[in-house]
Amino acid sequence: MQRAIFRSFAAVSAASLGGVAAQCDDEQRLTVGDYSRFVSRTTSTIWTVGKIVTHYKFSKSSSIEDKIKNAEKNLSLCQEVYTGDGSGGKQNQDEKERKNAVRIKEIQRNKVLEAADALAVLEDRHRSAPASLNKHRWAAEEILRLCRRNKGCYIKIGQHLANLDYLLPAEYTQTLQELYNDSPVSSYPEVRELVLEELGAYPEEIFDAFDPKPLASASLAQVHTAVDKKTKKRVAVKIQHPSVGLTAKGDIFVLTKVVRFLESYFEEFTFGWLVDEIAPQIFLELDFANEANNTRRAKKELEAEFPGKVCVPEILAEYSTSRLMAMTFEEGFLATDVEKIERAGLKREDVSSLISSIFGFQVFTSGFVHCDPHPANLLVRPNPNTGAVQVVLLDHGLYKTLGGEFMRDYANLWTSIVMADIDMMKSTCEKFGVTEMYPLLAAIITSRPFDEILDRRGGRRVKRTKKGKGDKAMIRMYAERYMTSILHLLETVPRDLLLLLKMNDCLRHINSTLGADNNITMEIQANWALWGSAWQGEKRRWRIDARRWAEGWLKYLWGRARVYVLFASLRWNGQ
Repeated sequence: MQRAIFRSFAAVSAASLGGVAAQCDDEQRLTVGDYSRFVSRTTSTIWTVGKIVTHYKFSKSSSIEDKIKNAEKNLSLCQEVYTGDGSGGKQNQDEKERKNAVRIKEIQRNKVLEAADALAVLEDRHRSAPASLNKHRWAAEEILRLCRRNKGCYIKIGQHLANLDYLLPAEYTQTLQELYNDSPVSSYPEVRELVLEELGAYPEEIFDAFDPKPLASASLAQVHTAVDKKTKKRVAVKIQHPSVGLTAKGDIFVLTKVVRFLESYFEEFTFGWLVDEIAPQIFLELDFANEANNTRRAKKELEAEFPGKVCVPEILAEYSTSRLMAMTFEEGFLATDVEKIERAGLKREDVSSLISSIFGFQVFTSGFVHCDPHPANLLVRPNPNTGAVQVVLLDHGLYKTLGGEFMRDYANLWTSIVMADIDMMKSTCEKFGVTEMYPLLAAIITSRPFDEILDRRGGRRVKRTKKGKGDKAMIRMYAERYMTSILHLLETVPRDLLLLLKMNDCLRHINSTLGADNNITMEIQANWALWGSAWQGEKRRWRIDARRWAEGWLKYLWGRARVYVLFASLRWNGQ
């Protein structure tokens, strides 16, 4: 069996190498050195994946892994019992029967919480175990080493995987998060040559000063600071890693071949949608002319909507090309740097609320959405004039323009989730191709267990003694129950929805680090969703008939009132 797996991987490797050479020859000839590097990168990929597959297939489970499996089965059973009466009970019940039904539901709910907490404790113990006793950690460390070795697109894909915390085991997401602080750095001689190719002169000839040491580096590019000769102001110069354009094409080709092989060889492996989604994104991010256009539009929209609260750098067109981009330099610290936020006299809840509002506006009102809001792209600082929180939004390479119909459906979905309107939720999910697994989609979008939606629907306010503990375990169990269906579904759902899920994952990480109250961020998103649901199609065009104008405002204000009452009730009950 092991030999068969590696023979198959060898065939994939040969096909991949031939394909890489053919693709690259379309635009430029590969040198011997280039081909040698492709061989090395491809071989290391095939070897790593082969080791991981073999490890999962043939290594024995540890005792703690067996206990986790039993705890997962127990939690899944408790969830099935609790969510089994999705209709909310019979219609013609007398008062005694109704009270008894509520009491039974509360007992079932408490059993779910106990099972989730028990699973969370076991998972914590398992994560602290050495890699030799933890299959997921061992595999995650192998992938981490591969990404660090091959760099470029591999780091970008690894960072993407680090955000899929409700589809992948925690060992993967926690281990791969190291890639956010582990990006490659191009040497200064390489930088000088690229600047010469793009602008016709070396950096020291173009700028009054140019720092040879990069201020920051990412998977696809790095940023240097310089001083503009005309304005004498400090600027930031984003420079693409010189070889990444060539390696990206080959890397994506190889990874696609490997994933297709895994899909054909292992029926339970259905992650092809991930490569299909990431590939075009990477090539868009490699086009800095596209990023410059995105930056200009985002600056116009966000600074108009949030005057003094949002800052987007200004692009300096004369120093910008498809592989190099200069912009005004903006100070700030990471949105997740709690110590600096508090030292600056800012409140973490204000930071979280503003970030939630920015992306609520983009998703539900403007339709022009920044889809990569990881911490390094969101800086925070006090406004120089008012001292209030100001967010500096960077890296506008990955944007999505949402269609009006999609925005309206997504707004309705959010509204139905917050209002616990199960019928509306089902009908809206069907528009995205989601049927029986709508509880999982609701849980992933809001980062809360579906059980809480059922609580709100039934008017129950169950106060938890260990707030938040076990929530991720509960959501993962919904994911596991529908995993096969949801992964197949991700191959066909609108690509817009996949990007929004990625964006939600990034924002969830930031809010979690800031210690944000999930109810507050949900309330903010719900209010923006209500606006989108009421006015999408007209947006801010007031030249509509009086009846439509009145209906829109009534729908919006009635929804705002319901949201206010709902979350006020949650706060009153200590949730």
